[in-house]
Amino acid sequence: KQWYQRRVAITAGNLELENKKADLGSKLSAAALELFMKFDVLIEEYTCKLEDADCKPWKADNLLDAMQLKKVNCDEDTDKTNEICAKARELLGNMEANNEAIQEGLKDIARQMFNKETKAVMNPLGGAIADFICYKEEGLCEILRFL
Repeated sequence: KQWYQRRVAITAGNLELENKKADLGSKLSAAALELFMKFDVLIEEYTCKLEDADCKPWKADNLLDAMQLKKVNCDEDTDKTNEICAKARELLGNMEANNEAIQEGLKDIARQMFNKETKAVMNPLGGAIADFICYKEEGLCEILRFL
């Protein structure tokens, strides 16, 4: 299970696979999705408390997740009140960035943490969460195998 090789690695060659994963991910129960999201937030908080180099990439990755899950389009945030857009623009250091610039900028930052060492540690953790969800919600096992 390569849980942490996510949309930040999207290229033209694997876009179809990523779209399939996103579709399958939308079929997770609310509880399963929340568990995955909270895990990522905990990892972000931990790395930031350590003042680790992966703090900013985790923030970027979690903002991308939030934008996708909540279907946020920062181009529609004309009055600049959307909290997710504000946090993303602040992280990028560009308070005028449009949605495309925000998405690309966050992806560029998030890619910084996806190296062999991080994957070697994070993939088993993500896999363990997936195994636990599968244990509790057997109907999700097939979906989790593809994520």
